[in-house]
Amino acid sequence: LIDIHGAQAEMSGPVYAYALGNGGSWRRRHVNRGDPQLLQRDGDHRRRGGGAHIAERHDRRRGFLFRQHLGVLIELLRVLAADRLRVFADIMKKAEEYGIDPSRIHIDPIIEAAALMDPDREDGPGIAINTKVIDSIRAQYPTIHITSAISNISHGLPARKYMNYSFAVLMLAHGLDCGILDPLDRGLLAVADAAEKLLAFPEDRQQDLAAAVQKSGAESCGFPLSERGVSEQEGRKYAEMAAVALAMKRLGAGVDAMNLNDVDRDVLGAAYAAAALLGLEEEGSCVEYVDAYKSGLFGTKKKE
Repeated sequence: LIDIHGAQAEMSGPVYAYALGNGGSWRRRHVNRGDPQLLQRDGDHRRRGGGAHIAERHDRRRGFLFRQHLGVLIELLRVLAADRLRVFADIMKKAEEYGIDPSRIHIDPIIEAAALMDPDREDGPGIAINTKVIDSIRAQYPTIHITSAISNISHGLPARKYMNYSFAVLMLAHGLDCGILDPLDRGLLAVADAAEKLLAFPEDRQQDLAAAVQKSGAESCGFPLSERGVSEQEGRKYAEMAAVALAMKRLGAGVDAMNLNDVDRDVLGAAYAAAALLGLEEEGSCVEYVDAYKSGLFGTKKKE
């Protein structure tokens, strides 16, 4: 992602942020090095649905705005996938005018809390709105970067790590290549690493693995283990968590349709999270996820 303040330290001139509003007009704003809320301070634009922020610097020696090379962070703040994609089209048109290559652009499809997602909305339940946006963007611009704030998805939910882990896995399957996350969360890094290894397999092998996970359970299948600074036992667990989430996505299978008897509690937590994110719950809005947690099926065991 763009480190505006770090970039400013390396630039001779002042740094500006450009915000795109509903009408397609751009407003330049000087970036104060001491202002840590740069991308949150264009309140008027954000409240009106504006969403693009482009960081540039002014080169006094040449007298023109020189786009800094660390990239572009763009947020799409619309309700429906079609609305977000219309904003995206406007952004890319403007980026083309400025000569910004798509490979230097980072797009954030805006991640809402899963507990607040309306299961009856037009784009579909769960994270359907995000996957629609990401799939369309990736199809149009294969070299563009797609990022998300991973922990946004679990806001307000218990045992948040399971929701974060399954969300990261599912987003990687849709082309996420950059995340805003806790770099010290070894579990999240390990499950993402395991997911990337699984997604690197050919399509037919991924399908076979998904069927095997559903039939025999993840623990009986051989998966490439994560090498993200975890033990072999932990690596196997994170590989199983990633495999279950990916199998549920590929097969459209809920928790009850998977062979998860006597499975590791962490793997079961990832499965309930995946079901909520994929819109496979009967009620939606993470009701089954929360009920399973309250029933003690996953999460920290309560002392008797």
